[in-house]
Amino acid sequence: FPYTTLFRSVKNLNFKYSDAKTGIENINFKVKKNSLTVITGRVGSGKTTLIRTLLGLLPYDSGEIQWNGKAIDNCRDFFVPPNSAYTA
Repeated sequence: FPYTTLFRSVKNLNFKYSDAKTGIENINFKVKKNSLTVITGRVGSGKTTLIRTLLGLLPYDSGEIQWNGKAIDNCRDFFVPPNSAYTA
């Protein structure tokens, strides 16, 4: 996507629970501005973990979350309305 249309990008995002057996690994994607994104998958595939990590409810171990090309340091304070919305 050209810079002007980027909404959010995730690069090499990783989070492991303390049991070190479950989590998310090497997540990469881009979301276009003014689009609707749906995350789907099998039970236990990491959908909820991904969303909780993006919203800052879980601290990611490594990777980067960007908004319009700028890294977001504190997702919990940034990804709130009007920047984003979440429906379980």
